[in-house]
Amino acid sequence: MDPRFNDVFNKTMVNCTTIVMKRVLEFYKGFEHINKLVDVGGGLGINLNLITSKYPHLHGINFDLPHILEHTPTYAGMI
Repeated sequence: MDPRFNDVFNKTMVNCTTIVMKRVLEFYKGFEHINKLVDVGGGLGINLNLITSKYPHLHGINFDLPHILEHTPTYAGMI
């Protein structure tokens, strides 16, 4: 696979996810009473980053393929 396509895909997913999740977090309160959240296929971890930023008591686990996780930034609150 051409790494340029992988980079474009990842950036697109981060941008789309950010738009949607910011809106979800304005209204959805279901994360208030949980302590751990696993994002299966979490990619670069942007969903968990947004959620754990709003709910710092919550620990996020980003579960994805090794070749994806090696490019995932480190975020506070994520394992």
